[in-house]
Amino acid sequence: MLHPPHRACIRALELAHEAFDHGETPIGAVVCDSRGQILGEGRNRILEKVDPSWHAELKAIQAACEHLKSERIPDAILISTLEPCIMCSGLILHSRISAVAFMAPSTRWPGLSTLLENLKDEINHHPAWRLLEDYENRSSALLTRFFEKQRESRHP
Repeated sequence: MLHPPHRACIRALELAHEAFDHGETPIGAVVCDSRGQILGEGRNRILEKVDPSWHAELKAIQAACEHLKSERIPDAILISTLEPCIMCSGLILHSRISAVAFMAPSTRWPGLSTLLENLKDEINHHPAWRLLEDYENRSSALLTRFFEKQRESRHP
């Protein structure tokens, strides 16, 4: 399911807006099953929890695993508003998620696509991935607005 349901993509964007409203980097994520049912969701809460691991993708995967009572969710797709970072990519591999769709590529750090490309012969799980071009402008615009706001607050 590399074409996730529209409502799941919209929910990920809503979660990113919630993160933005709380002063967090605006990233939202949801995990869906093969029928498109949302199993878990999350938003960045790094500042709120004072914990660098509170990424949207990590929380969405944890919620989906708890919902399914399983540490493996092979028939699931993760939808994120930004390409998952290396930490979240490791969790994607360990949880055996079958597909990842993200709305904006990572430009500051290596992410999922870099990990899969550079370690393709070293890892035993290769989730499919796709950039969701239809949502890219909305996600990128929110991220740009957030970082502009951050720069303005540091240099009034």
